[in-house]
Amino acid sequence: MSLLNQYSFVVFAVVFGLMMAGVLWRWQDLPLSPALRVVALAIYAVAAVLAGMALRYPAAEQPLTQSSADATIGNGRPTFVMLYSNY
Repeated sequence: MSLLNQYSFVVFAVVFGLMMAGVLWRWQDLPLSPALRVVALAIYAVAAVLAGMALRYPAAEQPLTQSSADATIGNGRPTFVMLYSNY
């Protein structure tokens, strides 16, 4: 279950892409040529990769050490601490 949680966007994008490919392949009444169907899938793949890259958390501005965290939290100004993981 943790593997699904870690890669949920990738799993969703692949499953949706396979469903889209199946619909485009099976639905013969579409007025799309085979080349246009491939282009539609390529556009989806590029959009999924770009969305995955855009939705990632940015890299930390500086490596956080215990002493720098203590100094930031204890400097007397309000501090927002966000803990996250890309996985």
